[in-house]
Amino acid sequence: MDTELRDEPLVDLIVRAYQDEHLAVPRADIEHRGHWSIRYRRVLLATTAAAAVTVLAGTVGWFFAGPAGPLQPATPTTEPTTGNGKPVRPTSTATTDLGRCTDYGRVELGRAESVAQGDRTELPPLRFTRPAQAGAPALLIFATEQVTVACWLDGELWSISVNSSDMTTTMTLRHPPGRISNATSSGPEGFAYTFGRVPAGTTEVTIEFSSGPTLPAQLAGEWYLAFAAGDQVDRFAEINRIVASTPTGTQSLPVRHG
Repeated sequence: MDTELRDEPLVDLIVRAYQDEHLAVPRADIEHRGHWSIRYRRVLLATTAAAAVTVLAGTVGWFFAGPAGPLQPATPTTEPTTGNGKPVRPTSTATTDLGRCTDYGRVELGRAESVAQGDRTELPPLRFTRPAQAGAPALLIFATEQVTVACWLDGELWSISVNSSDMTTTMTLRHPPGRISNATSSGPEGFAYTFGRVPAGTTEVTIEFSSGPTLPAQLAGEWYLAFAAGDQVDRFAEINRIVASTPTGTQSLPVRHG
């Protein structure tokens, strides 16, 4: 003999679980008092209750499915620009040459698309400081194996170049340790420099040209620098060899020009 479905609390639980859902089976059908056997009524309730639990568990899992880590700030997709579309020039409140070049150099390095992203985050170590003198601007050079940043300062005027070697355009712009390297670049009109790395323990570096006298370079550890002004700038376009006196003997690097 069949028994009618009278489990009101369970029916209410099922309805509440699906109150935000568009149920294919209305409450009237769940509460249907027809002539089903109690076995089929219980199967219906059990199945529907299991579905409700699955929906609820899935909802809880979506909100609490393990730690996702802290929210990260949004990264701007574009830089601030001026009215003509050019990037805003960096500014500095520093009062020293090093402070100003550090402020300007960090910004310009970060914008240097020719440099790998991982090498743009930190300004390389300072290798040389040539103070302003006799009408010539100050020159500061920061360098690692992969990156060279040159900063020119002349009063309130300044310029930054990153991995520049515009006077030796076919040279590889890298400075690996234990080898001779070179980058020769023009600066503000009437000035230029040649710069690079030499093996540890080098005692002397000489710049040789296609003609005329040689030029000794300033040496600081594994790095060397020579500066040119006025008529000497054109000679830097004629550098043909860097010669280093190293602990194992004289080594040289031919300098190629594009």
